[in-house]
Amino acid sequence: MRTKRNNNFYQTVTSAKTKKTLRNKDALIVTGFFILMNLFIINLFLKPFSKEVVNTSEFTEYYQKESNNNIEDVFSVLGRNYFTIKRNYNLKTKEVEEIQIEDKNENIEEKKDIPKDSFKSFKDEFYTKRENDIVGKMEYTVKSGDNLSEIAEMFSQSISIIRENNPKLGSTIYVGQKIILSTVNGIFYKIKSGDTLYDLASKYKVNVETIRKYNNLKNDILVIGDELFLKNPDINSLKNLGEKFVMPVKYKGITSPYGNRFHPVLKRYILHSGVDLVARYVPVYAAKRGEVTFAGVAGGYGNLVKIKHSDGYETRYAHLNKINVKKGQKIQQGQIIGESGMTGRVTGPHLHFEVRKNGKTLNPMEFLRK
Repeated sequence: MRTKRNNNFYQTVTSAKTKKTLRNKDALIVTGFFILMNLFIINLFLKPFSKEVVNTSEFTEYYQKESNNNIEDVFSVLGRNYFTIKRNYNLKTKEVEEIQIEDKNENIEEKKDIPKDSFKSFKDEFYTKRENDIVGKMEYTVKSGDNLSEIAEMFSQSISIIRENNPKLGSTIYVGQKIILSTVNGIFYKIKSGDTLYDLASKYKVNVETIRKYNNLKNDILVIGDELFLKNPDINSLKNLGEKFVMPVKYKGITSPYGNRFHPVLKRYILHSGVDLVARYVPVYAAKRGEVTFAGVAGGYGNLVKIKHSDGYETRYAHLNKINVKKGQKIQQGQIIGESGMTGRVTGPHLHFEVRKNGKTLNPMEFLRK
């Protein structure tokens, strides 16, 4: 009889525990449901993560101060929308507007220090000095889209003059590069051992009196290392670069050198009459000033440009994707003549470049300046 009563008691206790567990589970489910509903309502009406969220930079110090004093979770503070923050921290709309106005005024003052058109300002200053015959150097910063021939045209100077004043200038220029321009057309010549005033005047075809005037010379004594300004020197005297040419593309390497090689298309050994330069659809520049004698399609060369130079020299630019010049056109050194490509008998895009003298092919790398 006692055993049966104990069993009934055990069943009663177990049943009570089970009901309590179920009630706890029900409570958790209901609580979870209400939490989800609250989050949904908050997101729907208060929109704490919408564009309505306040610019936190205006309240950063306030947040930090409050979170330190009240040991409050910074993330929960930053998660509230503008109206919640305004209510909880008693911020006035007028105060916020004043802060915004101050920020705007500071931005306006900062912008005043930045010229609206720095290029126009530079050009205006340059031509003002030129009109007033003020000799000086101005440093031009290359911008996107510039090339040497356009810069020369913009500032009414020949490429030869620019190159003489920038001896380290290569065949290509890059954004941000500094180029020295002479405000009065001329070159800045560094005096070397053996130089005399009359020799320089004769070499560059500049009047001796003009040299004296622009350099404030009281006598004809020249000091080695000093700089002389030579106004309007003879252009031809500046083109004597020996047999040097500039790189027709921005140098990135060679895929095939000059000389006998196994042709990748013809599958036999033949003379490679030029050099193949790494150039994947990039601007191609004239290696030296001259005249275009051919611009068109030429068999295995594909799109080809030939330029005739002085002293019997000729350069060829093959496999071009685009040609920007025409036959008979006068070309300056460094001027864009086309775009590299893979027309003609090729296996991939590159520039095939040749240097010839009196019709005979030469190794281009012996003439090029990288």
